[in-house]
Amino acid sequence: MTETLQRRRPRAMPVSLALSLLVSLLALVLAATAAAETIAVTDIAVDVQAETAAAARDAAIVQAHRQAFRQVVAELSPGTAVPEVSDDRIASLVRDFSIVQERSSAVRYLGTFEFRFDAAAVRRLLGQHDLPVAAPADPVVVVPVYRAGDVMTLWDEPNPWRRAWAAAQTDGALVPTMVPLGDLADVTTIAPEEALAGDLTRLTTLAGRYGAAASLVVTATTDADPPAEGETVTVSATRFGARGADFRTERTLRRDTGESAEALFGRAVAAVKEDLKSWWSAGDRLVASGPASVLAVRIPVEQLRDWVNVRRRLSAAAAIQDLDVVVLTRQEVRVNLRYVGDIDQLVASLRQADLDLADDPDGAGWTLRSAWSDAAPR
Repeated sequence: MTETLQRRRPRAMPVSLALSLLVSLLALVLAATAAAETIAVTDIAVDVQAETAAAARDAAIVQAHRQAFRQVVAELSPGTAVPEVSDDRIASLVRDFSIVQERSSAVRYLGTFEFRFDAAAVRRLLGQHDLPVAAPADPVVVVPVYRAGDVMTLWDEPNPWRRAWAAAQTDGALVPTMVPLGDLADVTTIAPEEALAGDLTRLTTLAGRYGAAASLVVTATTDADPPAEGETVTVSATRFGARGADFRTERTLRRDTGESAEALFGRAVAAVKEDLKSWWSAGDRLVASGPASVLAVRIPVEQLRDWVNVRRRLSAAAAIQDLDVVVLTRQEVRVNLRYVGDIDQLVASLRQADLDLADDPDGAGWTLRSAWSDAAPR
């Protein structure tokens, strides 16, 4: 007995339903992105005395919250006064906190705390107090080249410079850093000589593997491995974004008496990260608060991930308050951007997020494109 099977052709999904699902997918992606952004604050030390140990501990926790809040404001809005807000309001901005170590007596409490703040909520609070804010930064992939004498390493061991960066990477920094795995794909993507030469194609390819905005080539140079007490290590860093190099710094540090080589490289990492943070939150890169304006913009796209990438970068632009999707097709997306500041500040803020906004001379209106479209595939 022979049985004939007929394959049933699936019905085509209605265009309206497909677009609805697309918008829902984007909303979920963006919600996850927004939920993930935090600002970490570490080494918050407090010393409080009260009538009882319990009272001292409670007061110390409140004080630690306030100290951490002041530090977050200093990072996101450097040089401005800390807004006067209640303890409950500060607590509402905190995702979570932990006590790293603590000691107490009958009337005294000493503790060290770590906090993670909801970065978007803090930025909204600063905006409500008319304070300028630094845009959230996408992570950068660190490319740590170590030069000891005539020997240069990146993926091979020993590389104490790479280990120091791996130990210091964090998602909660103002400019998060990540260290590549150093697997076969990384090794074949870029060599130390290519990293030092600033090979933008290879650097952007490496960044794309890890979903990062840029690569940070960091070099540590010593005469011997490890540098002896009293000897120095020279460290330099260059950030390569979609348009090439946009940040550079160089430091020379001396190994103190009794200091381990590991501690020296740790100090060097901290120094580079501090320079990177200061550059990102520099005064001319802050976006002032004020009345919002609306601008109609078209965004050419070729595939779904193009729009997801642009939408994620829009959420990272400090000048952007909100957006409404007006038209969504396979070729373009039309949105209304709600932004603060003037048009020049908007253009500068979008450039900081690797987005180019221009008024097309052919009368098509304002067009927004990702700077990564001309770089290596991400």
